[in-house]
Amino acid sequence: MFDFTNLRRLILFKFGSIQAFAEKLGVSKQSVSVSLNGKYNFSQSKIAEWVEVLDIPANEIGYYFFDTNVQEKE
Repeated sequence: MFDFTNLRRLILFKFGSIQAFAEKLGVSKQSVSVSLNGKYNFSQSKIAEWVEVLDIPANEIGYYFFDTNVQEKE
């Protein structure tokens, strides 16, 4: 399981809200939320699209999409 906390923070920094990011992608807020909550795996094409929209440098993709530092939820 991957931790998308860094990705969520970047989205909020660049777009101000998950809703605004979803609108930019042309998808629902729920679609973005389920991805960020780890309910569905990211496809290669979805990663590529998000990387482009968020302007993530290639050397930082792992930091945002493949962080295994998952915190235990209390």
